[in-house]
Amino acid sequence: EREAAALKYREAIQTDATVAGAYNNLAALALAEARLDRALEFSDAELARHPRSIQARLNRGLALLRLERFSEAAETAAPLALGPPWLPVAEVMAAANASRPEDAPAEGPDPILVAQARVIVGLARLGAGAPSDEAEAPLVGVVDEPLPTDAPGHRLQLTLVARRALAAAAVRSARWEIAAERLAALTSHDARLLLAMTQLRLT
Repeated sequence: EREAAALKYREAIQTDATVAGAYNNLAALALAEARLDRALEFSDAELARHPRSIQARLNRGLALLRLERFSEAAETAAPLALGPPWLPVAEVMAAANASRPEDAPAEGPDPILVAQARVIVGLARLGAGAPSDEAEAPLVGVVDEPLPTDAPGHRLQLTLVARRALAAAAVRSARWEIAAERLAALTSHDARLLLAMTQLRLT
């Protein structure tokens, strides 16, 4: 199925190398197959043709993050993360629409895409060894802010990744009570083991 999709996207590029989304779709396939260097190449190719492509920028950030090129990953995703200050996305959207006529359609960032960018920034900072408060700042809003219910899979995945990262930041900085509280909200086997180890630290 992926091979068929890749062939379709390559044919689209051969027909018109400037077609929007084709290189980005190849980047997404490469990420799914852990071909990270190729994902980065495809994302860069998309951005070279469509510099304002949000999804291509996010895919580029993900590829850099998984390649452990943390500073570049954070730099790539930061413009989409709407911070600092790390205001809730709902507040940012409300501010953007405050001066618009009441009957005008609302405009603003897609909360899911902003959450993805914030997760990339937070994980990149954590991977780079940034102070815990700097790594946690973009992640807290992803956990605390209600994300749209029309994308439950993305919402759940982003929330879980953010929770794991926040727990890891607390463990790294030896804030055991906070770590235990954050880990208790997770259900994975690894989280339960880490929670047990953290609770031992508290006894």
